[in-house]
Amino acid sequence: MSYKAFEAWVKTHMGVDITVLNTDCGGEYLSDAFVRHLKEQGTEQKLSVHDTYGESGVSEHLNRTVAEKGHAMLIAVGLPQFLWGEAVLHVIYLKNRMSTKALNGRTPYEAVTGDLPDLSGIPEWGAHIWIHDTATGKMGEHAKPGHWVSFDMQSKGHWVYWPDKRSITVERNVQFGEPHAVSPNSDDGLELEGEEPAGDKPKAELSISAPDLPVSAPEPASNVLVPSNVPAKPASH
Repeated sequence: MSYKAFEAWVKTHMGVDITVLNTDCGGEYLSDAFVRHLKEQGTEQKLSVHDTYGESGVSEHLNRTVAEKGHAMLIAVGLPQFLWGEAVLHVIYLKNRMSTKALNGRTPYEAVTGDLPDLSGIPEWGAHIWIHDTATGKMGEHAKPGHWVSFDMQSKGHWVYWPDKRSITVERNVQFGEPHAVSPNSDDGLELEGEEPAGDKPKAELSISAPDLPVSAPEPASNVLVPSNVPAKPASH
């Protein structure tokens, strides 16, 4: 999400104008176009001095913590390093829904929306999932394995990473855990080649849909992280 898009989101959804923007002296914040935009919007820009931890220490520490956790998740599930961005987005998603002393024990999500976050049913990042493959018709459905990497914020879908294609797509109905065999007349479940219908046997699966959750916006900016929502895309190397 670009700064202009975030600025518009805050104004539309919260009725708030950004009056002060604190940044470091990175070139992206000092370009003529960006500085001119801030002036046109009446936003005062405050810059931190380089190598001054006291002025930017909180944000630098937070960024480092988020990056380290994202890297740790990649290692834990054994997914490739080019999914680092997706791992970091999930860390931010969780961070926005955790209580913080800076907000007197509230979560950033609550500070923005006024609602308590619901973390029930949040999958483990990188979890193995199964998707219906209906290309061969209803009677010949098979389970295609993938990895869950995110909720899609613009739909009720999920971001799924396909190891064989090294790409990410948005899928609607996903199944967590091992796929289960079903009767050919059933409208649900997956039929696995070479297996008999499961009948009344317990099913080791959990199917969930992405919740209707708005993207958090900062209050103040140093206390909340806002993930960038990007469309489904091929994963870059």
